[in-house]
Amino acid sequence: MVNNNIPALRYLLTIGVHPGTCNNTILEHAINCNRTEIAALLRKHGANLPYYLRDQVHTKIAYYNNPRRRNFPNSIVERERWETILLPSPQERTQIALYKYADL
Repeated sequence: MVNNNIPALRYLLTIGVHPGTCNNTILEHAINCNRTEIAALLRKHGANLPYYLRDQVHTKIAYYNNPRRRNFPNSIVERERWETILLPSPQERTQIALYKYADL
């Protein structure tokens, strides 16, 4: 996360590390540091977006949705990433293994 190592993160998520590890602090750090690609990847793999981060994401979408910024190609990509962070499309989401624990 600190080194912005997306292939390593993608590998960890592929082998089954849950993205909600450490109570979503990884996702929170990615959003606060504007690492949209990492945050979008975490959300696609099932990371939960807490209510206090939703407001930040809505603010970023509104910022990049401004007509003055809409014409820049980078702002279009960033807005789409923030929209993916808010609500990943069902086609992009990966299946999450759910375990049902039996009473012992």
